[in-house]
Amino acid sequence: MSPGSLRLYQVASGTADANGNVSLVFNGPGSGRVWQGGISIVSGTVGTLFTLTIGGQPWGAINSPGPGGPYQVWSGQDIELSATKVKPGQSFVAVMSGVDDPENGVTPYTGPIAVSSVSTGSP
Repeated sequence: MSPGSLRLYQVASGTADANGNVSLVFNGPGSGRVWQGGISIVSGTVGTLFTLTIGGQPWGAINSPGPGGPYQVWSGQDIELSATKVKPGQSFVAVMSGVDDPENGVTPYTGPIAVSSVSTGSP
């Protein structure tokens, strides 16, 4: 990790609506920061296919539980995971873990991309 780097551990959750659509949103890093890491779906139906957008741009898919990544997200960008045709009322929880770097000190990410526990963030 570079000077000024912080451990990244963000949680996003959502519940499928009556039409079976669900969206999980990570509100992106603050001004002057960059997130790097992986995403795992730690709660929800195994095998659910989520499409991934970063800053509104399509970025691929994650088949739960994942993991997916590594991803790099700059200030002003959010991450959205969306799935359709899931059971209405089904809840999902996703975790992004990695590093939160200053924009002027970003180094290549070499950490783990899988998170197995929403309570501890343990890889």
